[in-house]
Amino acid sequence: MKKILTLFITLILTLTFPCTNNFVIADNIEDTIMVELSELTIYREDIITRLINGAREHTGKPYRAGGKGPNAFDCSGFTSYVFSEYAGIDLKRSAAEQSRNGRNVKRDSIKAGDLVFFASGKHVSHVGIITDVFEDGNAKFIHSSSSRGIMESELNDYYWNRKKFSFRRMV
Repeated sequence: MKKILTLFITLILTLTFPCTNNFVIADNIEDTIMVELSELTIYREDIITRLINGAREHTGKPYRAGGKGPNAFDCSGFTSYVFSEYAGIDLKRSAAEQSRNGRNVKRDSIKAGDLVFFASGKHVSHVGIITDVFEDGNAKFIHSSSSRGIMESELNDYYWNRKKFSFRRMV
């Protein structure tokens, strides 16, 4: 019965995740699930790489209030466009709405691809995408700056470090 169950789950996972090239039929179901979880981790990393590389392609494009791309963006228009184009994920239009989606992430657990939200007082006023996380706890993010357009900044920069921020994981 256990082998039949293992084969059944293997078949389902193979049909569900056709990107797997070398599927291994394991001796027990726990090994089979571990193989698939590692494949999903690799798949997530591919999405994140595509997302960040795609975002960086827009570096230098101008800021425009209400801009949704592809030639000019405001901050939430940029994140919305990038997630849709490069990860196939539809985000809400405003930074405040985006801040209510995904999973909350603590600063010491952030990863590339997470969204960073900045607040003025109690209201979310800006959003960007984490591109790099450093061992010292600092991180880079790409965003649409009202003065410089699409650019990368660091969380520890004087301007950003004074703001309240939170993080959400969408992928």
